[in-house]
Amino acid sequence: MKKSHILTYFIATLMMCVSYVLFLEVYLSGPVTMYLHSFHLFGLALILLPMVFELIFKKELPLWLIIGFYVFIFMAQIGGSAYHLYNKFPALDAIAHAYSGFLVVLFFAHISKPILEKQNLFYQVIYFISASILVGVIWEVVEFLGDSWFSMNNQCYKGDAGLLVGQEALRDTMQDLLCDLLGATIGTGLVLIIYHKFKREK
Repeated sequence: MKKSHILTYFIATLMMCVSYVLFLEVYLSGPVTMYLHSFHLFGLALILLPMVFELIFKKELPLWLIIGFYVFIFMAQIGGSAYHLYNKFPALDAIAHAYSGFLVVLFFAHISKPILEKQNLFYQVIYFISASILVGVIWEVVEFLGDSWFSMNNQCYKGDAGLLVGQEALRDTMQDLLCDLLGATIGTGLVLIIYHKFKREK
């Protein structure tokens, strides 16, 4: 494992720990529940994902992709969820989902390059978009389980007046998936344009 990767993991973990302390000691004013602890604990677990991937699969990830993933964690999990920036800036949720869809495409483009080079353009498009949407669906399932088991409101099915009904109850989930699709489409287009341009120049 490269020293630059180890340093990046260390810095990201340190930033998460500092944010955790500030969250508990400065930001919160009421009782601290396990739910409130979960934002940063889950964030710490996510930080380990690139390292675990490299150790298990013996495949090195580019540093820019790792940093991009950490940007997503701090934007969505910490800023959006822990510090409630989603409430202050509603557009951040759409940005985070579109960005995640884009990032997933870049990840699969990197790990699947030897296989995809043998496939036609149609297969490549379907592969990238499907892989990204699958990750988005899995994330929505995680949110659903959190809402079901721990009475959370990740999927915004509860409003100030109580439970939402009809399309209003589905709106957040469907908007998230549409933003995932948008990010995946942009990422797929960018990856394939760069790849085929580079292929013609070789």
